[in-house]
Amino acid sequence: MNRRVLVPMIAVAALAGVADAAEAGGPARQPDGQIKLAEETAFTGVDVYLFASDIGGGYGSASPQQRFISVLPPDPQVFNYRVENDGAVSDRFRLVGGRGTSDLQVKYFKGTQNVSADVKAGRYKTKLLAPGERQWLRIEVTPDGFIPGTFRFPVTSTSTKDGSAVDVVRFGHELF
Repeated sequence: MNRRVLVPMIAVAALAGVADAAEAGGPARQPDGQIKLAEETAFTGVDVYLFASDIGGGYGSASPQQRFISVLPPDPQVFNYRVENDGAVSDRFRLVGGRGTSDLQVKYFKGTQNVSADVKAGRYKTKLLAPGERQWLRIEVTPDGFIPGTFRFPVTSTSTKDGSAVDVVRFGHELF
């Protein structure tokens, strides 16, 4: 399994006695995907960087970058996703999000604008983000009926200038 550095670059920066990862010699380009339930205050996945293969495999349900909730129809569950530019230079990130299933609708919003088609097709790009700057999306997951089981959907953020600069988080629905 391919793993990125799981030591947060902010910790490296602190050890080096500098203010941010860029000054600590961190990567030039690095997205940092983060996820939380809308009503929560803290994001999960802050300063943790994973490849898609990490989320899909080795970490399983113990991934440090995922959030799940049980929700009964017809109520949607709302997640907040944000990508932060943890790189040393300004960058744009392409976001690709899970499509949902026939039983679970997944929709992506930037403010009030529905950007679902672009996110699901991998056409959505953030604005140019300065180092440390963030952009948010709201994600709504709505079950069409009582659906037992676990459904996991990834959101992958990739630098538009360096395809190897990637981070993945996962959100979903669990009901047993």
